[in-house]
Amino acid sequence: MSTKIQDFYRLHSGFYDLTRWFFLFNRKKAVKAMKLKQGDTVIYVGCGTGHNFSQILRRISKTGRLIGIDYSPDMLNQARKKIRKNNWKNIKVVQADATNYKLNTKANAILYSFSLSMFPDWRQSLKASYKHLKNRGRIAIIDFSEFNGVLRLLNPVFNWWLYKHSVNNKQEIAQFLKKMHWKHSIKETRTGYNKIIVIFK
Repeated sequence: MSTKIQDFYRLHSGFYDLTRWFFLFNRKKAVKAMKLKQGDTVIYVGCGTGHNFSQILRRISKTGRLIGIDYSPDMLNQARKKIRKNNWKNIKVVQADATNYKLNTKANAILYSFSLSMFPDWRQSLKASYKHLKNRGRIAIIDFSEFNGVLRLLNPVFNWWLYKHSVNNKQEIAQFLKKMHWKHSIKETRTGYNKIIVIFK
């Protein structure tokens, strides 16, 4: 992971939650796709400011455990503020490189919410996460795709805007998952704006 990403989120961390509602859609659907139960352990890769913390905790209850990892110390500072404000006792946040993180635990579910597309070595990140996944666990990924239908005319501008923000929405994830022989499902939204991928172990 590069210092470019750290610099980007150092600038954005203070107003991240105020702006991302405008274009990061369907994050709740990704949380729902993990099929969480009370007492589950969840790893949230690229947790940022912890926007999805409350959605996850509502499902795993106080008996569950949530571990958030992020490369940006500034984003994690915002996450820690949320944790203190809400008096959450079963969340731990860790600064780590998502491409080679190592935790002394395995999870029932792992979440990537608009983060995988920012990892240059996204394949290594998925491999690391798969190692941390319990049998019968799930990895849920929500990320950008490309518009379909008439809206595909917007793709050149859309792709340029993503590229300017260090986002790669052209990752060949489906091909990689087939190569790894990992069971998975891929569902695009009606407009193609984003997709939800679930990997099953």
